[in-house]
Amino acid sequence: MHHARTGQGQYVEVPMFETMVAFTMTEHMGGNGFSPSIGPAGYARLLKGGRKPTPTRDGYLALLPYTEKHWEAFFTALGRKDLFQKYDLSNRHERNKRIHELYADLRSVTVNFLSSELMQLCRNLDIPVTQIYSIDNIHEHEHVQSVGLFEENDHPTEGRVVSIRPTTLFSKTPSKLEKPAPNIGEQTEEILFELGFDQDFIKKASSKQKHD
Repeated sequence: MHHARTGQGQYVEVPMFETMVAFTMTEHMGGNGFSPSIGPAGYARLLKGGRKPTPTRDGYLALLPYTEKHWEAFFTALGRKDLFQKYDLSNRHERNKRIHELYADLRSVTVNFLSSELMQLCRNLDIPVTQIYSIDNIHEHEHVQSVGLFEENDHPTEGRVVSIRPTTLFSKTPSKLEKPAPNIGEQTEEILFELGFDQDFIKKASSKQKHD
């Protein structure tokens, strides 16, 4: 916007530490959101814990019944409406007081079902859920596949390889993987030339590299 209005560019700094502090503290200011402070920092509900990956017969899910309607529908569908009544899930404040017990009971129920069964159930009940992926199978994630994050290409010497494309999208100047990863020393001369070294130096450097 500044460039469009003035024709001027500007220096942009995105400091990692300050950015992470700001990202984290947005929901954890608590009493420190006032001056002077009126209480401790932190989002109390989140800091109490309780939520964690939900085990199933064949893996884990990130499963989040959130509202009274979610909890009742979920436990009822699995034949455990008694748990809805046990924790008075119609009362959010009472529910949060026993959140660790509640999620322990939730996990004791879900471990009897396949991930696919619970995924379909939650989708039918409009309950947030997703499979938990590892670094070994994240490439199988439905969204990752739909956006083509992992690309297969032929490497001149290594055969078929898988690379990760740039994630930032530009509508007018899209970025892409231009060249395959070079072999050791493959681009030494090219890089030295771009850095301004003369041909004699480049030949000597290349000769020494080949000798070594």
